[in-house]
Amino acid sequence: MKKLIYFSLLLAISFAFSQKSVTGTVSSNSGSPIPGANVVVSQGGGSTTTDFDGKYALNLKPGTY
Repeated sequence: MKKLIYFSLLLAISFAFSQKSVTGTVSSNSGSPIPGANVVVSQGGGSTTTDFDGKYALNLKPGTY
């Protein structure tokens, strides 16, 4: 039973560290930030919306980047 718990914990930790964090800023051609822009990763990788300063952050699952 202990081995199963340790294995499950190790698997969960390795999965958590295998995610990749992607950050950035969406801006116009003039360089001003674009708040509320949708940032979408193709093939179901995830999506988010930029904040007031045009910044976004995504945590991608393995195989989507």
